[in-house]
Formats: sequence, structure tokens, C-alpha cells
Amino acid sequence: MKAKNFGIFSAYCSFRDFNYDVEAPEQLIRDFVEVQGKFAGPEDTSDYVKDIYAKVQERLFSVSVWGTGITLSVEEAIPHYREAVSKLTRTQRTQLALMNGMHGTSPLMALAVILGIVSFARYADAAGLNPGTPEDLEVHIQSAYLKLFGELSPE
Repeated sequence: MKAKNFGIFSAYCSFRDFNYDVEAPEQLIRDFVEVQGKFAGPEDTSDYVKDIYAKVQERLFSVSVWGTGITLSVEEAIPHYREAVSKLTRTQRTQLALMNGMHGTSPLMALAVILGIVSFARYADAAGLNPGTPEDLEVHIQSAYLKLFGELSPE
């Protein structure tokens, strides 16, 4: 088995094998916060993405964790991300973990996709890869499987 051979069954195995049922593991939350910190800050982000992140924060966070004038340390942000992730279903937490692990995407963007603020197709298009290349096709295929996994979930 190779990690690159991702499919609907692989998503299901992640759902079954990792306990995302009650609360995301501490290290997973820490990874989300650290990954988000590697992306551009508000001053270097388009208004379109700022709007997306604001919508995610309105729906899941009790306080804003990203935006102009917000400077939270990793330790300060962790409880807020934990709270946001706890509002997701087990399926959504699995999707989030897979998007983070496979694509290293911004957790706020992954949450936007999972919440339906951004479509899976738009997410895959925005990966910044040359259209039609094997890498681009892989992201599109993986995104389609993640979407299908969410649609097939009994939750």
C-alpha cells in the first residue's frame, strides 16, 4: 500500500483507524495551528481569502484567531482551534486531518471547504499547480474522494 494510492476506502480507513470521534488529538490541533502560521498573514492575503477565513471564524470560533491585528501565539490559539474542531462531525474531522496531511493546506481553508463555504472543486483549482499535470490531477482526484466520503457518511 502506498500513501499516494488514495481513494474512498483510504478515507474510510482513516475514519475507522483514528479516533476523531470525541476530540481531535492534541498533536493534530497543534499541527493545525502551526501549519496555519506558515501561510501568509492578513496583510499579504487577498480580500477574497480574508472573507472566507472570516466566515469560517464566525461559524466555528468564539474569538477570531486570524486577521488584521490578531497576534496569538501557538499556545494561545490551540484552545480556540480545539473548540472549533470539536464542533465538527467525526467525518469532517477526518476530512480535515486528511486535507492537512495530504495537501498541507491552510486549516482555515480546509475548514471553509468542509463547511461548504468553498467547493472542493474550487479548492483543488486553487492548489496553484499547472493544470493537467499529474500533481494537479492528483489533488483533484483526492479532493473528489474527500467530497464523496463526506457525502456518503451517515452523519
